[in-house]
Amino acid sequence: MAQPLLSDEPLTALMDHYLDTDALADGLPLYVSLYPTEGGMQDIIDCIRAELGVGTTKNAVFQHIQSLPRGQQKEALLASAALPLLFRPREVQGTMFGDGGMGGWRNMQGNTPVTHLSDGSLWDRQAFPDTTILEIRPRKRLKYAGDGGNSGGLLSFTSAHTDAWRQQGYEDTMLAMEHIRKPLAARQALTRSEAVLQKSLDITEEADLALRNAMARIK
Repeated sequence: MAQPLLSDEPLTALMDHYLDTDALADGLPLYVSLYPTEGGMQDIIDCIRAELGVGTTKNAVFQHIQSLPRGQQKEALLASAALPLLFRPREVQGTMFGDGGMGGWRNMQGNTPVTHLSDGSLWDRQAFPDTTILEIRPRKRLKYAGDGGNSGGLLSFTSAHTDAWRQQGYEDTMLAMEHIRKPLAARQALTRSEAVLQKSLDITEEADLALRNAMARIK
C-alpha cells in the first residue's frame, strides 16, 4: 500500500490527549462512517469512475463506536478521517478502512444517509425508492471569508467556519420548511374538517334512524 502524503501524528496526539473512553462509554451513541478501502489510488480511481457515471464506490459502513473494543475505538475514529492518499487507513476488526465520505459516491451516500446537493445540482429521484424527499439546497456557496476576506475552504474546520456553516444550514432548512409548512397546515386543517363533518354525518344518521323508528311505532 502506497505511503500517505501526510502524517496523522498530530491528529493521533490530539486523540490521545482528549479521547476519554470512560466518558465515551457513558455518553450518547457515537457513529462514524468508514469506507472499506482497497488502497488510496484505487479508491481515487473508483471515485473518478463514479463521478463520470461509469461505476460507483462501495457503500460506507456506519460503525457504532461504543460497541467496539476500547483498543479499536481510536482506530475507528482515525479511520473516519483518513482521506485517500493523504492519510493512512486504519484496521478495524480485521478490515482496512478510510474516510466514509467515499462511500456510495454515485448516489452521494457520503457520511450520512443524505444526498449532498450544491445549488443547481442534478440527482436521480428514482435512486431513492420508498423515500420521502425534502430538498434543502444552500442559497449561497458553502464557504467562509474571514476578516481578511480569505476563504479557508470546506476543509478548514475552524470555529468561525463551522459556526457560519451551521447558521447557514439552519437558515436553509427553515426556508425549505416554510415552503411546505403552509400546505401541510392546510392539509391538516382539511383533515380536521373532514373528521368534524364525518362526526356530524354520523350524528345526523343516528337522529334519522331514531326518527324513523319513532314514526314506525306511531303507525
